Amino acid sequence: MKFSGLSRAFDVSGLTGVEQQLMTTYLSVTVQAGLHPVMERFFRRLIDSRNIMNLYKYFRLELTAAPPFIEGGDVPKERFKELIGRQDAAAIASLVRERTGVKIENPDPTQVESALYKGMTRHLRKEGRDPLGTGLILDYLWRCSIEARNLSVLLSGRDLEREVVSAELVQ
Repeated sequence: MKFSGLSRAFDVSGLTGVEQQLMTTYLSVTVQAGLHPVMERFFRRLIDSRNIMNLYKYFRLELTAAPPFIEGGDVPKERFKELIGRQDAAAIASLVRERTGVKIENPDPTQVESALYKGMTRHLRKEGRDPLGTGLILDYLWRCSIEARNLSVLLSGRDLEREVVSAELVQ
């Protein structure tokens, strides 16, 4: 029942709506599934990252409707809604710093996304310090996904200026 409504999402927003609803439902159900603590923390951080990006897009694109926020992160949905109510776009930088430890001066899409990736990388690096723990595997898989993302950026940006491509890389 939790995944119901996909056909309605398709009728309203097409495949993009279906993908968004699938991801939102999957993440909120996953954090409630009684996972290993390392996995649960990972998914909570992932939810927070997606919610922060949704908030950033809301302010950046000057949308009229509030974006859907995912339940289950460490930052309550109500906080995001409060920031929208106050029209506090400046809070993005402090929210990113609070969740990631990465300071961004002037939030732009590249800086926000990169800071969220860096924050997750730092978190998983700490989780991976136990050589017999689950965090080690998750850290390895995360690094593989970052490497694949960076290779994709390098390939798609091969005709762009070096500085532009470099800004998109997660380090």
